[in-house]
Amino acid sequence: MKKTILLLMLTAVLALAWTFMPVRLGPVPELTGELPPASPPQGMSLSALPTGIMRSQAGLAFRGGSFTDERVFVMTPVLVRHPRGDLLFDTGFGRAVDAHVAALPWLARQFTVYEKGRPAADQLSAGGLDPLTLTGI
Repeated sequence: MKKTILLLMLTAVLALAWTFMPVRLGPVPELTGELPPASPPQGMSLSALPTGIMRSQAGLAFRGGSFTDERVFVMTPVLVRHPRGDLLFDTGFGRAVDAHVAALPWLARQFTVYEKGRPAADQLSAGGLDPLTLTGI
């Protein structure tokens, strides 16, 4: 019985270690031809709304990442103002970011540091845009 438990534990550890093995990415294809000219409608604009940053070990951030390599992730939603409706791509850190980080698994919390900025909803309101009027998020 002890051998079976040890074998199962060893298998689980090896399976977990395998998920951190690096994977080679293929070459990035070169852009061929020219991009079409941009012709945004009158009144369209883009705005970045930085809400904070998160630092984490690369090994916890993506497959093949090193545990000795720190990665910095910016939490920056993008607001697209458009005559047919405003869109928000991503929401970044919200007002409850502390509770969200507290809900991360214990190991992830040990290797994650974050700095809060101003939540996107607060930035939108301060700019005179009611977040509830967005066409989409």
